[in-house]
Amino acid sequence: MRATSAKKEHAERRAAEHAARREHRRLSREKLVELQRKLRDARNARSRGMKELAIACRAERLTLRTQLRQMRAKALVDIRERAQEARRAAHAACVAKKKEARETCDTAIAYARAAAAAERQRDAEEQRITQEQTARIASVEHAHDKGAVHHHTMRSAMLGQLGPLFERVRSAAPGESRAEAVLRYAEAHPDQAHAIVEPAVERAIADTKAKIARIERSADAPTATQLAHAHRSHLARKKQRVHRNVRLEHEAERQALEATKVAAAHEER
Repeated sequence: MRATSAKKEHAERRAAEHAARREHRRLSREKLVELQRKLRDARNARSRGMKELAIACRAERLTLRTQLRQMRAKALVDIRERAQEARRAAHAACVAKKKEARETCDTAIAYARAAAAAERQRDAEEQRITQEQTARIASVEHAHDKGAVHHHTMRSAMLGQLGPLFERVRSAAPGESRAEAVLRYAEAHPDQAHAIVEPAVERAIADTKAKIARIERSADAPTATQLAHAHRSHLARKKQRVHRNVRLEHEAERQALEATKVAAAHEER
């Protein structure tokens, strides 16, 4: 009697344990399905965000390129106008000195010497103006590059968010500002740019992947491969049931047809 009672208790305990494991596996499967759905949605959102970010970076880079060209063109026009004014002033000063020499010099030789000195001074001034103009044109690229970066960063929320990329992109192509280089880099590497602009999405993906890994490492929890196999097995069993039902229906129709034929043959007799 005691042995029977002990066996019964052992069987009940084993049944309870099996039921608990089944319930745990069921809950784990449901949680895995939900986490995989969240991971899929987050990855899709990241993919869309990366495409949108690449398009936005390209548009921002083209806008900045247009602004830089306008700023450079304006600066070059200003440099040329100043150089022309300086040359006109040097020419006017040379003419004034010649006129003064004509009025003050007693001999033609003295006037020629004074005129030659005025022309040499004018030529030296024009050479200085040309050198200064060349130096300003050479420095306008760097000056407007830094100014454009500061100005565009202050007014562009996107370029401000991409600030860490300035540490990675330390050089630019010839004729390109660092701000343009950063935007071009972000356009070519949208994954890195998206991780900087949308860190919450990246954290959500990493957290979800970690949760999935923890559940799959659980002793009683099925892995993703096991889930896929179970799903395929379920579909196969469902297909077999459908085929079996169709076969049984055909067999029943065949038997009914044979019975009808037999009945008709008896009636003819």
